[in-house]
Order: sequence, then C-alpha cells, then structure tokens
Amino acid sequence: MPASLDTTRIEQIVRGIVNRVATGASQGEVAPTRVPVPVPAPVPTPVPQPVPSAKRSTDTFLLEKRVVTLRDVERLPLSVRRLGIPVNALVTPAVLDELSERKITLVRVTEFSQTKKRGNGLDVYTVRTGYHAETFLPVWTRAGYVPRLLEGETDFASLRKMLDLETLSIVLTSDVDEALCLLNRDDGVFAIQAGSLAKIAGQVRKLSANVVVLDPAQVGAYLTGRLVTAAAEAFYG
Repeated sequence: MPASLDTTRIEQIVRGIVNRVATGASQGEVAPTRVPVPVPAPVPTPVPQPVPSAKRSTDTFLLEKRVVTLRDVERLPLSVRRLGIPVNALVTPAVLDELSERKITLVRVTEFSQTKKRGNGLDVYTVRTGYHAETFLPVWTRAGYVPRLLEGETDFASLRKMLDLETLSIVLTSDVDEALCLLNRDDGVFAIQAGSLAKIAGQVRKLSANVVVLDPAQVGAYLTGRLVTAAAEAFYG
C-alpha cells in the first residue's frame, strides 16, 4: 500500500462507498435479475384413431315362401336374429316354438320388394337342381350378405320376370346353358356363368352382370359358396 494512503483516508473511502450503496437502495434501484424464459410444454402428437369399417348387417334373413317350415328355421345361420317373411305366409306352431327358442324375431313384410335394396342382398333361385340353397346360407351370411330364398319358379321364362335388377340374383340349376340363353333375352338382364374363382369378379365388373348362374353339382358345394361371395363383392363393391 502506498505510504500516502493512511488509515484515515481509507476509512473515508469505505464510508463513501457504503453511503452510495445505501442511497441507491433507498431510491428503489435494484440490481437487475435474470428472468427465466418459460419453455413451452411439448404438444403431444395426436394418435390417429382407427376408423371403424362399415359392416353389412348379418342378423336379418329374408325368406320369401308361402309356407315356412321347421326345416327352413333349422337351417338358418346362427347369427340370424330377425326373420322376414311375406305377410300372408303360413307358419306352423313348431316354427314359432323354434324361433322363440332361438330368440329370433319374426317380421311379416307387407311390401317384400322394398326390403331387398339393402346393398347386400342375394336373391337365390333354384331351378331344376337337386341342391338345396340352404346349404350355402351360412357362407353367404358370414360374408355379410342377406340371402332371400325364392321358390315357385320352375322355368326360366317366368323366372326372368321376377328378377330385381338392382339386386344380385343367383340361379342354381343343372341347365346352365338354357338359363343363360333365356335370361339374357331381356333388356337389363346380364347373366353370366360362374366357373372360375379367379375370373368371376372381373366378369361381374366388365359385363355389369346382375345374374350369376351356376351348377353346384358341377363346381362343387365349397366353390359355389365362394363364387357367389366373390360375385357379390364385385357387384356391391
């Protein structure tokens, strides 16, 4: 320390510093402080929710018959919960008991044609064949379609008058060639023969087919079920 800076001078300097600090504090002067900058919370990325796919109704079965028998009910798929029949159809007590036991609601339909345009209907006709259409119902119902069994048509000339061109019609017959010849005579009817699982969808789309004709005895029961399902997917898809 230099000799000229004595003790008295040092005390004066210290008091001066203390006085300046005290004066600044009394006037509200504060030392600047660091203000923390808020960090925004991360925005969670939305997780896409799965979109439920549209499913066809599989709990309704339409049976256009004048007389509903116990055999008809016993062959219904297990998923059926509503059975639609014509308003004037005859039903035996045994049928009603079976429907009650299986918890199936019986619905009498006044205008049967109005129930067909569901976008998943199958009008099934059997003409000159030993096969029963009921054999294939579980396959078509599980695929989401609503088959209607139609009876009373014994020839193709009368059959073609009953066709609903907005619904896919299935004709099971052993006379495939005759069926194709007679059905295709009417405007708006485009009947094709189903024989190849690899080609059926393309045939339906390319030819705008609305009638599929096949012989279950020729193609087999398993392939019959799959051919109709593939045709329906192409028709309604």
